[in-house]
Amino acid sequence: MKKGVFYFFVKKEKWGAKLIRWGTKRPGQSMEDTPSHMGTVMNGMWSIDATLTAGVNMDYFPVYMEEYKEVAIYRDLGEIRKPSQVAADMMKKSRRAGYDFKAILYYAWRRALEKFFKIPMPEKNRWESEDRWFCNEMYEIVKGGDYSMASPNDVMLEMEKSGRFEKVKLAEILPAK
Repeated sequence: MKKGVFYFFVKKEKWGAKLIRWGTKRPGQSMEDTPSHMGTVMNGMWSIDATLTAGVNMDYFPVYMEEYKEVAIYRDLGEIRKPSQVAADMMKKSRRAGYDFKAILYYAWRRALEKFFKIPMPEKNRWESEDRWFCNEMYEIVKGGDYSMASPNDVMLEMEKSGRFEKVKLAEILPAK
């Protein structure tokens, strides 16, 4: 089992997840290769993410993944903090935080304007809350920057291009049964 801080990109076959995938896939990219959700996992054991139904959540990763299909998982080769420190940093910043409904609505509205009318996405989400999160905004806690106008697919493609991340398979990070 590989150890470290990993970022998982997943999908579901529900209509909302399919809509996210359709709206954020890039030209030439298949729906199969487009995630609808992302999160962070420490040593294959504990995941931290933000979902519509639970807000910010920490869960036992092997059970969590029973609900999703894997698109890609990446390990940050440049992360020098221990996974426990990354988890502590994330939970300190986001503990008991709710889902950022206003920010995701603004993002979806702007993505629709881009897709249908070719109006460019703004750099900043004007409806973003500093104490609420949606899934890829959680990446901001770990890496800094502003991901309020990015999709899980945008973050995944950024990781693929950067060369700082190792792509791994789910079986490589799950604990032995």
